[in-house]
Amino acid sequence: MKIRNYITLALAANILLLSSIVHLGCRKAAEETPVFFSPDVPIISVMKSWMTDQKKYVSMNFQQRIDSLLSTADWQKAIQTKVSDSKSILYVPIRSSELGLEFFYDNTKKGIDSGNLVNVETKKLAVPNDKIVAAKTYYETVVMDKVSTNSFSGIIHTYTITANFLYDYTFEGGKIISHSIVAPILGHQKIKKANGLHVNAVTCEEWGLFIIWEEGPPTLVYTFWVCSGTPDCPPASALAISIGAGKQYVGVNCAPPPGSGGSPSGGGAGDNQTACNAAIAAAQQFESESIMVESSELVSINVIGTPNPFRKYKNIEWKCLVGSVRSSMYVLSSEEGIIKYVPTFPNDPYTEMRWEWESLIHKKATLVGGDLFSGKVSLVSESGTPSFVAPGNNILWAGMEVHIVLHFQPKPISLPILNCTIPTIFGFDDVYTRSMLWNANP
Repeated sequence: MKIRNYITLALAANILLLSSIVHLGCRKAAEETPVFFSPDVPIISVMKSWMTDQKKYVSMNFQQRIDSLLSTADWQKAIQTKVSDSKSILYVPIRSSELGLEFFYDNTKKGIDSGNLVNVETKKLAVPNDKIVAAKTYYETVVMDKVSTNSFSGIIHTYTITANFLYDYTFEGGKIISHSIVAPILGHQKIKKANGLHVNAVTCEEWGLFIIWEEGPPTLVYTFWVCSGTPDCPPASALAISIGAGKQYVGVNCAPPPGSGGSPSGGGAGDNQTACNAAIAAAQQFESESIMVESSELVSINVIGTPNPFRKYKNIEWKCLVGSVRSSMYVLSSEEGIIKYVPTFPNDPYTEMRWEWESLIHKKATLVGGDLFSGKVSLVSESGTPSFVAPGNNILWAGMEVHIVLHFQPKPISLPILNCTIPTIFGFDDVYTRSMLWNANP
């Protein structure tokens, strides 16, 4: 608002001070203080029932592990906070442990969407309810893909309720700095022959713990081997976590790599357990491999002349989506445009000339590298909407909004496997929308 001359200097100063206070108040309001409360008794019963139901999908040893969690969880100290009108997060500490249980609760359906074991490291001391604040930060930034309503700084380590490592996320001021996942290393699969034949051959694949940075290339922390036909043994790694008095490790197979002198097991219960572990690992691998992230990487711009020197074709290729784990998988979008060299002001013969967009259309989108170790990705549909209607005038920058639908299908698992319950992983479709802008210059 324009300040008239008759406002005195003192009044203007008061207005400026009031404006600053209001602005500061708005800035502080942007960071929401989460509201925590004790869940109702029926919700605690729902969490316990969900934990009990998970025993249907795991082996006897893992069933005992879940029973241990049910008895050691301090249900009376459970806390709850809402992340939206329909979703809540619950946290239940485990007695005499740095671990706790997190649950994602549907307020509408009155049921649990999922649950995990978590271990939270907080950078700042004396942060109230830091465990559930960390879980809320993860849900808002990763699942809901929005700016966090708090400024949590630290790491949340996440495991299945049977203590298999899933991922961890590092936050600074409520923003994602990096996250870690376990995934296979491309091109590092080897086969060990048995007696010179491929009969009962042992297939080994090198896996690694990767740190995926928000800014910069991924970091490979360490590697291990996953082999078929060999017994399990826990790696002495930083991923070991404690439950009660014992140690639980990431569920991987640490068989010696091919050619190292190790021998495969002879069959029976060992082979059955290996097959069970491999099937469970494949389900977990599919979840990590099927994550796509947004990309704005420009692949090529091809400018082609026409008989008219003041008119050219401008064709663009760019990556709109790329695999979070497998960067060799991406969606390539192709656009075709026409640019024209015209006066800045058409009615002024002395005006400068400039390039403008005349038209821009979406040609096609192509999925590259859709064959995964754990399944297959296919392009269901694709379309593009330009930012203007041709023929355009005074269009110096043109944009394209691309709509992509991908189908993710896991590899079928040979069933049944004796004494093994494999998590049910279904194929699914995911919808993405990406936009980019380009100037009209050749």
